[in-house]
Amino acid sequence: MKNILIAAGDLAVRDSLVLILSREKYHLKVATSYEHSLKIVWASPPHAMLLDFECPSIDAPTLLEAARKIVPNVCVIALHSDAAFDLTQHQLKYLIKKPLTRERVIRVVTRCLAA
Repeated sequence: MKNILIAAGDLAVRDSLVLILSREKYHLKVATSYEHSLKIVWASPPHAMLLDFECPSIDAPTLLEAARKIVPNVCVIALHSDAAFDLTQHQLKYLIKKPLTRERVIRVVTRCLAA
C-alpha cells in the first residue's frame, strides 16, 4: 500500500483529498503545518506528497526542500488554484488545480506514483 502525505491547511481541501484517496486504498497521513508534515516524513516516508502551495502554515517550498533531503525520490504534487503556477520553479512535474475534482486527483496521483 502506498503512503501519501496530504499537507494542506484548508479543511475543505484536506477532507476532499482524504475522501477521494481513501477510496483508492492508499495509506494517508494528513498534516496542517510545516512541523507536523516534516515529522510525518521522518516517521513514515511517503511515496507521494500533495502540497498546498497557497497555505502559509505549510510553507510548501521549505517543506519540499526538507522532504527531498529525507526522501529524495518522493513524488510531489502541487495543489494550487492558478493553472499557470510555475512547476519548474520548484522542480515539480505534477499539479492539481483547485477546485479539486475526483477525476483530476485520481489521474494525477496515479501518474505520479507510476513514474
